[in-house]
Amino acid sequence: TLNGIDMLLEFIRPYTTEKDFQFVKSIAARTLMPDGTVRRHFLLDASAEIQELVPGIDTAPLINWLGTIPEKLNDRQLRLRFIELFSLAHDARRDMGICSLSELKNCDKMWQYYADNSSGYCIEYDLNGYENIDLLFPVVYQDNRENNIVNGILGSFIGEMIYGISYGQVVVDKSQYIRLFLTKNTEWSYQHEWRLLGDAKLKLHAPKVHAIHLGRNMTEQDKQKLIDYCSVHKIKFVE
Repeated sequence: TLNGIDMLLEFIRPYTTEKDFQFVKSIAARTLMPDGTVRRHFLLDASAEIQELVPGIDTAPLINWLGTIPEKLNDRQLRLRFIELFSLAHDARRDMGICSLSELKNCDKMWQYYADNSSGYCIEYDLNGYENIDLLFPVVYQDNRENNIVNGILGSFIGEMIYGISYGQVVVDKSQYIRLFLTKNTEWSYQHEWRLLGDAKLKLHAPKVHAIHLGRNMTEQDKQKLIDYCSVHKIKFVE
């Protein structure tokens, strides 16, 4: 159970300092009983302290769910499935490979951030007939990204799915965690991002290159190199 709680708490790590994160873990550990259940009143008493340590998100959904562990983890088989579920979420973050793409080719901010202030280039791909098109997903932009992680994992997976799992109605696999990789804060919405997801250990074939757009601040030397490359490989270039 402690391993499962540790994996669950990993989702709040980005929203606090490492020192405070370790303190939150120690608080959660102190609420555990020898049989692996949680002393709910101890956890609720510490909820205000935990919230102060993690100011970046609302920790109430996390605390409320952890407080129900005594009831939810009574059954040994169900407890083992909980551990399995948390392990899959944890492993998915490590094992998923991401290639970030954009719908746009003329966004000044992205030329500035990702092409060295327009001194680089932008590759435009042709996705018609692309063999891995089913692995390409649009990013969803939300004001509170943690709602997807905390409420999504705890509410959906730990709520309705766990009851389904306990009756053998739901198959647990990594695809259920795909939402973790497809949300960003609305401050990034100008990027119109899509993500190609796959196994981090594999290298997917890239789509066919449709054109290469040259940055307006490219050096003449770099520009000529790209023009020569495009000519040899019969790729359209756009200045």
